Amino acid sequence: MKDYLKEKLTQEERLTILGIIWKVARKYKRKYYNEQKRYCEIIDNIDLAIEDTYTFYKYNLQSEILSLTPLTDEQKCDIVMEFDSLLRESFLFELIRTLTFNEKLVFFLFYLEDYKNMEVAALLNNSERTILNRRKSIDNKIKKMKGEL
Repeated sequence: MKDYLKEKLTQEERLTILGIIWKVARKYKRKYYNEQKRYCEIIDNIDLAIEDTYTFYKYNLQSEILSLTPLTDEQKCDIVMEFDSLLRESFLFELIRTLTFNEKLVFFLFYLEDYKNMEVAALLNNSERTILNRRKSIDNKIKKMKGEL
């Protein structure tokens, strides 16, 4: 039996432990959130007047994209951890190993969250050309994986 307090963890063991910690943390957050979502009759039955707002103008998509703030390193790590857990649940372990950190971010934002190239570039604080190159790399790696299967 390995003494985990004295010996260094392998990468797989470290990822497994991190996965367990993340699952417990999410479960605790969900439980905490559900406890906070209690119905308060005095407050919840009040009807407030709401005015409708109509926007008949065309908004500028370019300015909306510029208003996107780049993701922090912590948010990027959270996205990659979530993406890795999705891949593990789908039994796509080979894809976890072949994609780099930045490719996982682009894959998640572009393919799963349906952001456009300009939006992904703004979120990751990269150029559009870089995002296109990463998408090509992702597609090549997936085609290579499919060929091996």
